[in-house]
Amino acid sequence: MRRSSKLAVAFLLSLASCKVLLVFCASGDFDSAVTFGTKRSNYTQCYSSTVKANIFSLVPITRIVTFTPKMQVRFIAVASKTHGKLSARIVQGGVNMVSLRPISLALTSDYGGRLHAEVNAYCG
Repeated sequence: MRRSSKLAVAFLLSLASCKVLLVFCASGDFDSAVTFGTKRSNYTQCYSSTVKANIFSLVPITRIVTFTPKMQVRFIAVASKTHGKLSARIVQGGVNMVSLRPISLALTSDYGGRLHAEVNAYCG
C-alpha cells in the first residue's frame, strides 16, 4: 500500500474513533425535547407516533414524520426516548394554521447513535 493510502486510512480511522467517543462519552444532560407552539390545559392530544430507526450510526440519522390533522394543531412536542441529542424542525405545515394541511417534521439524531423519538400533537 502506498504511503498516502496508509495516511488516508489512518486519518479516517481516527475520525471514526473520535465520533465513537463523542457518541458514547457525551453528557446525557442534553435537552432531548423540542416543542412548537404553547401548550394549554384545554388542548387535547390529536396525534401520537413513535419513530424508531433500527440501526446504529456514526453519522446523524434523519426521518420524516407526516400527518394530516382533523382539527387545528396548536402544540407539537417531540421527545427523544434515548439519551442522544435530538433536533426537530417543521418542513411542511405548522402550528396554529387556519387550513388543515399535512404537517411534516424532520427528526434528526444530531450525534449519530440511534433515533428513537415520540411525536405528540395537541389540538384545540
